[in-house]
Amino acid sequence: MSTDESAATRGPGGPANPMQQVSASAQGWHTIQMAVLGFIGICGVLRSSSSSISSAVQVLAAILAVAAIAVACVAIFIVGRVAYPLDDGIDNSGGLQDAAEARRQLHAGIRLTVVALVLIVIAALSGWWPKT
Repeated sequence: MSTDESAATRGPGGPANPMQQVSASAQGWHTIQMAVLGFIGICGVLRSSSSSISSAVQVLAAILAVAAIAVACVAIFIVGRVAYPLDDGIDNSGGLQDAAEARRQLHAGIRLTVVALVLIVIAALSGWWPKT
């Protein structure tokens, strides 16, 4: 094995470059985020046939659903920038500083994804609002 091959991989665990590791993790999270966006879309389409819910609750649920979609889109963009970098940051030019920044962006994107899920769950709970 040449020195180039040993530097390119770290055994069966995968790439030795920290940016490549973060990028690979971000690609997995990006797939999960797309599923979350689909879940938000399904929850936005499914509505109960009952119109006994007050209009204020309906408006609040609509605002939360739109906010969930917006937050999910921002999260997908942030994680997508880490998963598929356009600035060739995967080579060894940036090193650990770029990998640390990418990790911070990945964590921010994951947090936003969780926020989007919470928002859509709260919006979906309006379907169980007590009937008056």
